Amino acid sequence: MTNDHSMSDIIHSWKEHGQEKLRKNQRTMKEKVLTEFKKISKEDLFNRSIDDVFQLLFFDRKDKPLYAYSSYPKLEDPLSSYLSEHVKAFYNETSIINEDGFNFMTYVEYILNAYDESYLYWCSYPQMGHDIIEEADTYQLTIIRFHKPIYLQNFTFETSIHPFIRSLNHAWSAQFKENSYDNCFRNATSNMNDLVGSIWDSVNILSALKYEGSDNRGGLLFIESYTPHLTIKLESPIPLSQHRSIRKLLQMSRKGHYLLINNQNIAIGFGNVITVEPVFLVEFLDHLNWRLYYGQKEFLSCTNLLPLFPNTGSDIAKLKGQLALTFKDIAYDTYKVLSIIQVAKKQNKGTMIVISENAATESQRLQSSSIIIHPVQLTSQQISLVTSIDGAVIIDPNGTCHAIGSILDGYSTNNGDSSRGARYNSALRYMNSQEDTRCMIVVVSEDRYIDILTK
Repeated sequence: MTNDHSMSDIIHSWKEHGQEKLRKNQRTMKEKVLTEFKKISKEDLFNRSIDDVFQLLFFDRKDKPLYAYSSYPKLEDPLSSYLSEHVKAFYNETSIINEDGFNFMTYVEYILNAYDESYLYWCSYPQMGHDIIEEADTYQLTIIRFHKPIYLQNFTFETSIHPFIRSLNHAWSAQFKENSYDNCFRNATSNMNDLVGSIWDSVNILSALKYEGSDNRGGLLFIESYTPHLTIKLESPIPLSQHRSIRKLLQMSRKGHYLLINNQNIAIGFGNVITVEPVFLVEFLDHLNWRLYYGQKEFLSCTNLLPLFPNTGSDIAKLKGQLALTFKDIAYDTYKVLSIIQVAKKQNKGTMIVISENAATESQRLQSSSIIIHPVQLTSQQISLVTSIDGAVIIDPNGTCHAIGSILDGYSTNNGDSSRGARYNSALRYMNSQEDTRCMIVVVSEDRYIDILTK
């Protein structure tokens, strides 16, 4: 009797261990997904679209194919029953599990997405193992569940899901276990369509090449089959893969006077193209920093070899909204504050604007690490000058400047992001110390994007 109880306890303990492992895997994977996906959207569109991350574990024996499964968190009924019944029925008819689990993954994803219009699911390749107690093979899958309406709102480009998102779905399914998703993101970009895949490496190389010490600020216009308006025609066209020659030509490129690339990725001259149909345009911003446009819309960008999904909203609209929320009970001048930020956005190396109701006292408190100035309403030229040096510009809600070149202090925070650099994390620490102060910080990165930090 004791032995029976002991064996029962062992089995129970082993099953509990299995469930705890499933929970641990879910927590680890969810943290990884939320952390890694932040890298490729300045607006954090992925995390804003995600409902939850699940771990599913299926049990399979020859005499009882896919007879049971568990999930963490638990999938709600009746979805859980629906999934179990359909997977078993489909397996009995078709034997869907092959050596790499691709068919199994595909069908589980299909079942989940067919069940409910409220959600959309991404499913990973299964990790295959064996359960000793159950004497069964196991198939563990990671599932990302998105709020479908938010997903469609954030990731629709023109009239369908952005090609990068479709490609990322497939790339993530295969590479979800990687410690860093950087390769996954790059693979998604290079496989998203024929044009981007064929030019991805060359454009990154061109963005890194200097010409006589200067960064690349030119543009490539991909004319496809349209007739170009040539201002300069090359007698000997140059393939895009001849990077140093192309980089030299790009030094002569300007807005409206682009280096024209035909549908064979060969440079044919300079000029523009007149068509009502949208064409692809690459604009180089500075070192390892470029954007790809489709017509007038930003299609994708790249910073330090990582793709960035385009912003969905207007910076102006976001800034106005945050100003209204932050300073709703006190006087503030929207026009003057936005004018300062708009000029600051043009700063090549990035900058930081602190808007604080206590701008005057904060400037004095930070005087040992700031340049205190007589309070002044800055002109556009002055804004360009004061944002060209390291440190933050401190202004009050009416746009009056009190200090420049300010090195911010603050408290450490668990919300830091090592991938974002010193300026962003410094702003986070400072904001963490402003508990009783209405304050808003605008961080302008080197790629011209802005982050808005506020309580």
